[in-house]
Amino acid sequence: VDGAEPRCAQGHRFGRDGEVLQLVTPAHGAHLRDFDAAVRRDRDTERLRKSIAELTEEVRASRLRRSETGAIRLAATALQLATLLVGAVAFLNLADPESFLRWAVGAVLLQLLTATMLLFDR
Repeated sequence: VDGAEPRCAQGHRFGRDGEVLQLVTPAHGAHLRDFDAAVRRDRDTERLRKSIAELTEEVRASRLRRSETGAIRLAATALQLATLLVGAVAFLNLADPESFLRWAVGAVLLQLLTATMLLFDR
């Protein structure tokens, strides 16, 4: 018996990838099919684990890239605060329709500028 080749519990010799090299008796066929199925399941499970690990790393890297705060995002945040202030002033001038409309249009334009800045940040 050569000790270099892997063997199952019944003494069957197997190759490195699980294929049967020698079948001792036909009665052991069911055992060999079960062993072969187990080897395939182990390979599939290992591939699945590797895929999940790779996907997890990609998600982490993506989150890290997205969480970076750059100059454009800081400027967009400041502009958004200015938009809220202009919108509040517009509602304070609600009694004068012309003044309200000017302030409201200014707030809308600032909001559009903020959205444009955030779109160009990507």
